[in-house]
Amino acid sequence: MFPARTPLAVVVATTLVLAGCATPAPPPVAMAPSATPRVTGLFAITSRTEGDIVIDGRGYALYRSSDDDSSPPRSACTGPCADQWPPVSWAPDLRLEGINRQLIGTYRRPDGRIQLTLGGWPLYEYAGDRTPGETNGRGRDGRWWLVRPDGSS
Repeated sequence: MFPARTPLAVVVATTLVLAGCATPAPPPVAMAPSATPRVTGLFAITSRTEGDIVIDGRGYALYRSSDDDSSPPRSACTGPCADQWPPVSWAPDLRLEGINRQLIGTYRRPDGRIQLTLGGWPLYEYAGDRTPGETNGRGRDGRWWLVRPDGSS
């Protein structure tokens, strides 16, 4: 139905419009993730190429690292790593669609920032994803993976 290179956010928005959903997907903004993404929403979507994944309110894919821990949450990504993989900051007005609120948590990073977790796993964006719908971080260094709606990868 969609060409293989169609941005994920476009596929999601089109699918929701065609399905006649009462709540449209948030409009994507074509800009790179900021150094500390403030996510106001997490949305479970089904990508034709990636399966069920989680995106933020701007349409960017979210990731987790196999170097991190989930119980208790711990991030191994600090310093220069956090520049390439910006931790997703918690926001009090977090909107969820398709994600169990009981799986959402937080982790206080060594620098004092509060990072959002899903299923105990710290969440990140990838600085190499320049536009919504890109998943350039998937499989990077054999340890970065797209997040599924239950927090798994």
